[in-house]
Amino acid sequence: MVRPQVTRRGALAAFGAALPFGMPAIVRAQSRTIRLGTGTSESFLAPFFARELGLFSRAGLDVDIQALPVLSTALPAIAGGSLDITASDPTQIANAVARGITFRIFAGGALYDANHPTIVLCTAPGGSVKSARDLNGQSIGVVSLDGLPTVSVKEWLRQNGGDPAGVKFVEMSFATVPAALARGTIAAGVVGEPFLSGAKNDVRWLAPTFTAIGRSFYFNCWFAKKDWLDANPEVARKFAGVLYDAGRWANAHHDESAVIVSTITKIPADRVHGMARSLFPDSLEAKLVQPVLDAGLRWGAVAQPVQASEIIWS
Repeated sequence: MVRPQVTRRGALAAFGAALPFGMPAIVRAQSRTIRLGTGTSESFLAPFFARELGLFSRAGLDVDIQALPVLSTALPAIAGGSLDITASDPTQIANAVARGITFRIFAGGALYDANHPTIVLCTAPGGSVKSARDLNGQSIGVVSLDGLPTVSVKEWLRQNGGDPAGVKFVEMSFATVPAALARGTIAAGVVGEPFLSGAKNDVRWLAPTFTAIGRSFYFNCWFAKKDWLDANPEVARKFAGVLYDAGRWANAHHDESAVIVSTITKIPADRVHGMARSLFPDSLEAKLVQPVLDAGLRWGAVAQPVQASEIIWS
């Protein structure tokens, strides 16, 4: 049975957030439990699949999976030494590296696939918005003002004749976008799973804007501090291999993996079966990181130019 740890362990991760972001930590070769912090949306669940399948034990790894209700606490926890491994989108990792924090990506996370989008820019079913140009001067709902969904909308507007500078972005959750569209509070809004499939009768798809970044790239990547990776190279390689094995299984076994997704996310299993499901990779490739960094730089989500090779552990 899957048992997410969200209380005491999660509090330790939150405590790490209070530490100075660049505080040095003593790093030794791994001889204890690997402390892993991860989100609870499906794109972060490969470690839970691995645990349920017994893959960590089979690889000789003792992994404490800490389900973090607020994933932003994980980065300072890694920097401060209260977590060993976590995942984030590449822009967050690149910005930390630009600030002198020696984070390094060592495994690919969930993949965006243009053929199977799990996040889409939507508008009201009977509305007048049909194109990027129709959004000039309008308001768009986004889950965060500086996150990857917002970067993707700006890039899609740029590529399709819209004016990103002339659009007002309003922060709101995926769940609240359909109602805001119905009220006319916003002209369009970004909706992701599990709410995208649930709102299919309440919204009209305008564009899978992530495709403006690339047809395939990593939503997130698994990373650690470079000194931890350098001290534990075999552990890191085994850990990455386990994640890839778990991802291959999840890609091919949606019915079985839906049970685990439902347990962790608390989304009813029948609703999980109706969702567009996350896709997991079986390798780490710089070419699937770089498009995110380039788009992030164009729209201010990345502070300075970064090559993917600079933030990937070798």
